[in-house]
Amino acid sequence: MPTTGIYDILNENIKIYPNPTKNKLHIEINDRGKQKIYLVQLSDLMGRLLHSSQVSKEQIEIDMGGYTSGIYLLKIIDDSGGQVTQKVIKD
Repeated sequence: MPTTGIYDILNENIKIYPNPTKNKLHIEINDRGKQKIYLVQLSDLMGRLLHSSQVSKEQIEIDMGGYTSGIYLLKIIDDSGGQVTQKVIKD
């Protein structure tokens, strides 16, 4: 799958852990002091949006304790249109 430079830069600056997770999913975004705004979305594999938040902070936490075990998709979109989608496993 080809990637763009924007994707590569955004992907390098995001840490998602623990993955797999049982409860809390932590997201760290290193935006190098640019104070960007991010849209964070969590969906199931059927495409149903389970969580959506707009944040401007570098550390985000999503409580996944109430979700059933399985695979989810986490999408992070920055205010310039760059986006990353990451598979998240809930134990």
